[in-house]
Amino acid sequence: MRLAFARQYTKADLERLCKLRRARSGKPLLSGHVTYLLTIEAAVKASKKKGQLTRKDFEQLATDADWSLAQLHAAIRKEYLVKNPTASNPGRSRSRCKAEVQSPPNSTTR
Repeated sequence: MRLAFARQYTKADLERLCKLRRARSGKPLLSGHVTYLLTIEAAVKASKKKGQLTRKDFEQLATDADWSLAQLHAAIRKEYLVKNPTASNPGRSRSRCKAEVQSPPNSTTR
């Protein structure tokens, strides 16, 4: 995690991050929050959508709303999750998945 942090955060980013305080508790973000924030850069690169929230946006949202780790993780997943019908079984093709959905329950598709 330290190497990923060093690659993604500048000294100015670190100083800004250290100044952030969660709204209700007044405490800084936890290291777990930062771990989830580090996943955003890879998610942005993998995503084809435009106008998505940035890491800085999530930092601010997490502090303003006093998000727990689970809430931050859920928000990041919601923003960047790519829905892929073959993700649970990479060996299945999209056309086969579509055929399975469209065929009656007793028929077989090959």
